[in-house]
Amino acid sequence: MRLARLATAATMSALSDTAGRAMLASPATTDPLFRRIEEVHQEQNKPYGRILDSGTGGHSLKWLATLPKGAVASVTAVTADASAGEGKGAADLVSVLDAARGDRLVEGRWCVAGGNPKVSGNSFDTVLCDYLVGSMDGFTPFEQDRVFGELKSYCAPGALVHVV
Repeated sequence: MRLARLATAATMSALSDTAGRAMLASPATTDPLFRRIEEVHQEQNKPYGRILDSGTGGHSLKWLATLPKGAVASVTAVTADASAGEGKGAADLVSVLDAARGDRLVEGRWCVAGGNPKVSGNSFDTVLCDYLVGSMDGFTPFEQDRVFGELKSYCAPGALVHVV
């Protein structure tokens, strides 16, 4: 399935480097996967805005906590099981989420009738899929081909979807 990406203009006057470019990741991560995501946002001068971490874990939450507060409107982190594995890692790191701006950890499973995460009605500017497709094998096997169609309904116009 191909996800359409609409161009949007975004500015961040409060956060800029000496050349006037928006600072969307400071300091830059040393993780090559997340560094590439930072580069994409920097190249497009696009803040992260409302973030959906669609298959959260300790790895992605640690990185999200390093992003400049002005570049992130909120984080909704979804895990299939907050009591085990990477979901437990996310639950252990829930303190890095900023409840004052509306950040939250949500438990739920994509592509399962009645099990979907409670994020309906929200649209997101950035959707992070950090090992989501691989981890679905343990929770919703044989449904990986449907997850991106489901996630598309949560994308705001011009949203960036990052598959790691």
